[in-house]
Amino acid sequence: MPTTLAPFVSAFRARWQFPGLSVAVARSGEPLETYTTGFADPESARPVTPETLFRIASLSKTITAVAILRLAEQQVLALDAPALAYLPHIPSSLPDPRLARLTIRQILHHTAGWDESLTPPPFAATHDTVLERGWSFPPAAAEWLAALLAQPLDFEPGTRHAYSNSGYFLLGRLIEHVTRQSYEDAVRNLVLAPAGLTHVRLGRSLPQHAAPQEAAYFAGSPEPVLSIFSREPRLGPAPYAAHVLENIDSAGGWIATPSDLVRFLQALDPAHSPSLWNRPSSFAEFTTPSPCDPSYGLGIVIEPEDDGTLTLLHNGGFDGCYAFMATFGPLGLSLAVLVNTDRDDEDFEPELIGGLLEILK
Repeated sequence: MPTTLAPFVSAFRARWQFPGLSVAVARSGEPLETYTTGFADPESARPVTPETLFRIASLSKTITAVAILRLAEQQVLALDAPALAYLPHIPSSLPDPRLARLTIRQILHHTAGWDESLTPPPFAATHDTVLERGWSFPPAAAEWLAALLAQPLDFEPGTRHAYSNSGYFLLGRLIEHVTRQSYEDAVRNLVLAPAGLTHVRLGRSLPQHAAPQEAAYFAGSPEPVLSIFSREPRLGPAPYAAHVLENIDSAGGWIATPSDLVRFLQALDPAHSPSLWNRPSSFAEFTTPSPCDPSYGLGIVIEPEDDGTLTLLHNGGFDGCYAFMATFGPLGLSLAVLVNTDRDDEDFEPELIGGLLEILK
């Protein structure tokens, strides 16, 4: 990693006041390089290293999308088939009949009919909501699924784009059923092992269950929340009290290092070895934009470049984590950045990613 990167990253961390950051970058034909700064856990003074694992939030959606495309290559499922046809024990009569028609492709495109700005998804339930609904503490994935299928869609599937965690949660359940494996095992066999990724795994909600070498997480807002892991009211830090990571697996539950994510990005290139695609047409399908949003493919943001290449990217974050990965076509550059806190400020990502790219060009 160029030494010129160090002053920028150190200054950025000092300006934004976050615990730690890890970066990995690779150019075409060159070895992968890493850079870290700060603490994986400031309370124990444990530094971030290239092996530190971080929550990757919605970058998990790209992993899930690739698993679905691999299953489509194997003709285990069809992208334009109704998604619920692949799930067992679905009621024959649904509150909204449009649910029976929405397709796997529409879920991947975020055009399936859920708009979380209008109808809060089950995964966003607070302690009070869990109590009111009579759910378990913490809520079970089956309770989330039942709640999701009991609520009407917010718009006609395929008519507009609205980012949806609920859809990708549903895809996780679909993967489990068609493969007859756990979601984690299925994705390990379909995506992680073929790409040579041995450290990526599903995260756990509570700090006592953290993986070896995993970072500790610190919310951008220090205000505690009522924990959804305790029926009795109990305050806790949001990264460990507000989210059931085991349930949001396919929408946002993986942990990884930036090096893992760069290798994953490289494996998405049909010309790379190893490549995750058995057919070149799969990559074309992966990067074909939604009819409702020209910037979003199947689980990936796409930006066509003037030189005919593509920039592919995804970002993510929730309480206690921020994640970004991208392949910048014109630069022949893959980049991943992970941070163990979150920032809602709209300047955070442009300043961080823009600053890194200025140095790396």
